[in-house]
Amino acid sequence: GTSPKGVEVEDESSDPTPVEEPSTECETCTETVIPQNPAIALLKDGIFNDENQDGFGNVGETISYTFTVTNTGNVTLNNIMVTDPLVTVSGGPISLAPGASDNTTFTATYVLTQDDIDAGYVVNTALAKGTSPKGVEVEDESSDPTPVEEPSTECETCTE
Repeated sequence: GTSPKGVEVEDESSDPTPVEEPSTECETCTETVIPQNPAIALLKDGIFNDENQDGFGNVGETISYTFTVTNTGNVTLNNIMVTDPLVTVSGGPISLAPGASDNTTFTATYVLTQDDIDAGYVVNTALAKGTSPKGVEVEDESSDPTPVEEPSTECETCTE
C-alpha cells in the first residue's frame, strides 16, 4: 500500500494459527489442512462356465471371477491390487481417482474339483488394497453383487 505521505509499504503474511508440523519449511506461510478420507470397495462375481454344455458341473469346468474395484474415498488411490486365497488374480496394480471404478483389470479362473461338485457350491472372498497419497493403506473384503437367494453358508458377503 501507500502511506498518506506517498511512501510504499508492504508486509508478507503470516499465519496466526500455524499447524504444529507444517508440510513445508515456510513457518510463516498459511497452511490449511484438508481432511482426507481414503476408502475402497470391492465386488466379486462368479460365473459358472458349462464348457461341455451338459447343464451340470463337471470336474475341470471353470468359474470365471470378475472384480469391480471402486474408490469410495476423496483422494486418489494408488497401487491397488486384488488378492484371493482361492485363485490367482490377474491384473494390476492400478490407480483410481475418487469415485472411479474398474471392472476389467482384475480377473481369475477357478477349476472345479469333485469336492466342489459334491458340495454344490464354491464360496470364498477376495481382498482389495490400495494406498493414499499420504501412504495410508485401505482395504475391503469383497461382497457379491449377485448373491444366491438361499445362501448355502452364513457368509452373506461371500461370492457363491
